[in-house]
Amino acid sequence: MLAPTLRTRTAVIVCAASATQTLPQPAALVVSAEAQPAANTTSGVITSAALTVTTGTPGSGQIQFTGTPQAPSNQVTLSAAATADQLLIVQYVAPGDLASAA
Repeated sequence: MLAPTLRTRTAVIVCAASATQTLPQPAALVVSAEAQPAANTTSGVITSAALTVTTGTPGSGQIQFTGTPQAPSNQVTLSAAATADQLLIVQYVAPGDLASAA
């Protein structure tokens, strides 16, 4: 039996000056996230930092996501307030893109 392929979506969020950021739709799973400092958006140099997804309180280099397939969420939380206009790139799976158990 072949493993199902997840259909992922990518959101590029222009951050508000807050630790909590909003995805464009609820997600059942966050696969990965990267942060790009606001200063780099006009420099022509892209320096992004990968963030580790956690369900607990996020520390440095982490992003919290507490949604589940049963209770999707459109919120992610950084360890500290983002800089206004910082970019956050989040790869996620929407609830409707999960296969049902047969």
